[in-house]
Amino acid sequence: MSDPVHKTCFADWELLDQQTAQFNVSYGAMLMSGIYSFLAVAFALAVHQLRSNGLHTKTKKALLASVIIMFIMATALLAGMLYNVYWITTTYLNQGRGEVFMSEDSAVAFNTIQSIAFTINVILGQAIVLWHIWVIWERRKWVLGVSIVMFIATLATWIVSALYLLMIISATASAAINFCCTGMMIRKTKLRPQVSRNTAAFLQMNQPTSLERLLIVSIESGLVYTALWLMLTATIWTSEIAGFLMQSIMSIVVALHPTLLIVLLASHKTLLGGDAPNGGAAAHCSRPSEQHALQHVASPSVSGPYAEDDNATLSGSLKTHGKTLSITSV
Repeated sequence: MSDPVHKTCFADWELLDQQTAQFNVSYGAMLMSGIYSFLAVAFALAVHQLRSNGLHTKTKKALLASVIIMFIMATALLAGMLYNVYWITTTYLNQGRGEVFMSEDSAVAFNTIQSIAFTINVILGQAIVLWHIWVIWERRKWVLGVSIVMFIATLATWIVSALYLLMIISATASAAINFCCTGMMIRKTKLRPQVSRNTAAFLQMNQPTSLERLLIVSIESGLVYTALWLMLTATIWTSEIAGFLMQSIMSIVVALHPTLLIVLLASHKTLLGGDAPNGGAAAHCSRPSEQHALQHVASPSVSGPYAEDDNATLSGSLKTHGKTLSITSV
């Protein structure tokens, strides 16, 4: 069993075993490339949805900036992996068996760049997830406090991971935090007395397929995302090769999940965000002029935590009683 204490964010590239190195980087690159294709589509959809009616709120601007940064970082991670496929293959062919693939300085520099890019995506993605949880819970103060604590924990553990190349610390923390987020989403859904009626209205109007409903619920609840974090943590403890491949998968997934979440929110296809319960924030009626400006919405009658102000339902911006919600407040 591998020693997780000395695990790095990305495995050393000074490998004397050419077969292990080629297996790791080749399959890692294949997995990353496949998931990256979905990220590229989600990125285009998110940018289109956020820009379709103008960036009139700080929330939409912050979300757009986050999506762009995460996409750039994911692209850098994939480019680095593809470069290593080229490097290891050509070095093996040109120099033969038993040669060192990279100099020590090159390996350290590469690991540092990869770790920083991965860390940025994890932090931004976690901020979006926590912000979404806060909105679902009607911006309650205790939820904001819990979200801030979890965000600080994410920030601290991933900075430590990037500086000292200790993946086990940050991966375990992220798995625990996302497990809590998923639990809060499920708990809030059970507490919403009108969520089933809103979901039924949504299904009647849009008639999504069973697969589409499953995908929407999986994304918004974070079930799959949390499961992948748990798998990453487990493989880091148990298997070097499996851990490396899971790191390759997660390097793109940490950008894909929040991007897909933004697509759902901006296109008003959320299924779990029903009406606020009694005593929560009241929903406002949309003015006709604003409804006309935001025609892409399925129906203004479907309300939820994203529809609590004149612009929120149709533009995808999040406001309550005239106050704009910003991702930076998480």
